[in-house]
Amino acid sequence: MKRNIIFLIMIFTLILSTLTFSQQISPISGAKVVARGNNGLGEATTDENGYFRIEEGIGAGTYTVTVSAKGYISKVLTNIQVSAGEEKDLGDIELEPSAVVEGVVKTPDGKLAANIPVVIMDERGNTISSTKTEGDGSFRLDTDIKTGTYVVRAYAFTFEGFEYKTIQIGFTQMKILAPKQGQVYLEGYARGETHVRAEQGKTVHIEVTLASSGIISGTITDEQGNPVEGVVVIAFPSENAGTRDGFYGVTDSNGKYRIANNLPTGTYNVTPLFPKGYIWDFRDMEQVQVTTGQEVTVDFQLKKSGIISGMVEYSDGTPAANVTVFAASQDGKYFGYTTTNIDGTFKIDSGLGTGSYQVIAYAGGMDYSQPKQVQVTAGQEKSGVKLVIEGTGKAVALVEGKVTDKQGKPVVGATVSCPYGHAETSVDGTYRLYVHLPSGTRKLKVTVTASASGFKDSSAEVEVEAGKSKTLDFQLEKIKEAVIKGRVVGTAAATGKEEVSISIIATKTEISLDETTTIMGTTNPPVTGKINILVFADGKWVKIAAINVVDGQFTFEFKPKKTGQRKIKAVWPGNDQYSPAESEPITINVVKPSEEKVTPNIQISASTTSAKVGDTITISGTISPFKAKTSVEIVVTAPSGAKEYTVESSDGTFTFNLNVNAAGTWKVKARMPASAAYNPAESNEVSINVSEEKKCIIAT
Repeated sequence: MKRNIIFLIMIFTLILSTLTFSQQISPISGAKVVARGNNGLGEATTDENGYFRIEEGIGAGTYTVTVSAKGYISKVLTNIQVSAGEEKDLGDIELEPSAVVEGVVKTPDGKLAANIPVVIMDERGNTISSTKTEGDGSFRLDTDIKTGTYVVRAYAFTFEGFEYKTIQIGFTQMKILAPKQGQVYLEGYARGETHVRAEQGKTVHIEVTLASSGIISGTITDEQGNPVEGVVVIAFPSENAGTRDGFYGVTDSNGKYRIANNLPTGTYNVTPLFPKGYIWDFRDMEQVQVTTGQEVTVDFQLKKSGIISGMVEYSDGTPAANVTVFAASQDGKYFGYTTTNIDGTFKIDSGLGTGSYQVIAYAGGMDYSQPKQVQVTAGQEKSGVKLVIEGTGKAVALVEGKVTDKQGKPVVGATVSCPYGHAETSVDGTYRLYVHLPSGTRKLKVTVTASASGFKDSSAEVEVEAGKSKTLDFQLEKIKEAVIKGRVVGTAAATGKEEVSISIIATKTEISLDETTTIMGTTNPPVTGKINILVFADGKWVKIAAINVVDGQFTFEFKPKKTGQRKIKAVWPGNDQYSPAESEPITINVVKPSEEKVTPNIQISASTTSAKVGDTITISGTISPFKAKTSVEIVVTAPSGAKEYTVESSDGTFTFNLNVNAAGTWKVKARMPASAAYNPAESNEVSINVSEEKKCIIAT
């Protein structure tokens, strides 16, 4: 009996030895580490051995460190105290494995849905992770998914629904229906979803089927039958307009639009939405019956709007900036509105049919102008309308520009401020700072400061003038007072699956940019499915292809895009039988092609060398000899300073449109940076004399 027990133990041990039950700790490459605190913001990516160093953006203070990596549950470390001059070592930061949800997305007729978003949400509706389907409709969600129940949604489109926006027009408020942000990925369908139970360290397979949608399409033309481009057309349910059903389209250069998502069977209102330069009344919207899987056509013809333009100022002559100007026809049929520019000028160019109008300017509270009666003819402009708001006004000037770091990358969310206003940079680093001048002040010198977490403040003095704009760019320097470092490691999942090993080789380990090398690989034991090819670039592993592996064999043609050493590895994502695995990296040395570079001759000219403020000058250039597509840097020296712009040349010629917004001498030249085909070069310089346009004032 005892011998039998020992024999069974030996057999059981042998079986366990072929499975992956032990949890293994290994370094994680490509993990993102972000330190955010009261005196800084910095980030880093782990190297191949899991190590990271945040050397820029860290000042003395208290930090929260967030660590995230594909395939793992993110970890947050709080109350990290850092002193000036300190190298704070966080040691090993261990991440737990995420659950994995993978599968395919199909249309109702069984076709695979490629390149559409897939998200996984918890029971509260919070998005946990997202991805896009591959060309074969497959997807894999493998990050930050803890054990629990989830909803997986596949979107043929993204859309946040419609909302009623309230706009202030004079003393009244008006509600308009407007679409929120959206994007189309696959026409003719609505979203699909399924519920799933996930468990950390394990993989679950699912299938998601999209729902069908009806389609509304049509053409928008003017009264002469010409197509009207760029008009938003919305379709929303005739009843329950606050629901998330409905969608929108935008007319193309042929005036055609197509609304092909999120339209279940039902009755819909279809209408253009405030077409710029034209007249449209919501009472003229079309009501149509939509059936899932079918298409209905709705065309519209628009009439040209009249235009009312002029100036709004306070009784002391101060331009009235950012005030609402509203025009309503006396018969109640038409209305239009706009907001004044910083110099008090305005133009209402939409919604105005032929008729007699009352025009009023409203600055909030009890600040408004006396109504002015204006006669409007559709398709024509009534200019020179002057509206006066009683009282002493505060003039507004504008300071605008861009905030970048020392490498020229935009700094997003930076604060740009002065004692009379503040602004925040957008995703491209640009800002618009409105300076509200003290009462009675026309010109003023102000100190403008740009600040952002992780950067040193930068300030500059600029003189602003009522109703005019100034350009002011900032380049911020990272704080370098301390270092946060450590290593990120992960716990391999206890899957109970068989292990797989992968080996890869390259037919050539040194190639030029115009060559390819074949990556050949094998798995042991042989597996069949998809294997991912990754390249180490910019401090992290990047997936460049998903290829078929059949009976343990696969090949991939690698063509580099940059010179230098490129490390490549193959990753098996795993399946129901086998655990995930990856190969040892191989190194490919990429060198420049042997072809010699040329030094090009760049010549530029201007469409005119004498202009008025506000004119647009066309700068034309040629490159000789021309060998390959290249970037061309346009260097513009304006009276206020120098700025650079970039254009592309694909045939040896290039153009750049320059708006001259200040009087003085403007100088322009072009230059080409060094590239694989060219040595650096610079063009001749052209000068443009810009003068203020003389205006004739007639007293009446």
